[in-house]
Amino acid sequence: MKEVSRKFIVGPGFEQRYGGDAETKKLLSELSSVAQSFVQLQQARHEADYNLEKPLDPADAESKVNLANAAFVAWERTSHSEFAREYMFSLLFKERSQ
Repeated sequence: MKEVSRKFIVGPGFEQRYGGDAETKKLLSELSSVAQSFVQLQQARHEADYNLEKPLDPADAESKVNLANAAFVAWERTSHSEFAREYMFSLLFKERSQ
């Protein structure tokens, strides 16, 4: 899922792949935010699960909760787009979407 999400983070060549009117750019930016949040939150979860030497930081935990909330808001704004459907399909069927 992290690998697929990284492909949906806006970067070089991403706009060429999907075009570029203002609405499309806005949707892609929102979806990119969701994908970026997924990658960051998954990394944080792995860190919390496996790095037992790192102390728990309430401020960091609150920051991660805020990031997750922002991702849900961004997902709500883009979830009905063709880009979101492609993202979800890729998450579910990675080997078929390449």
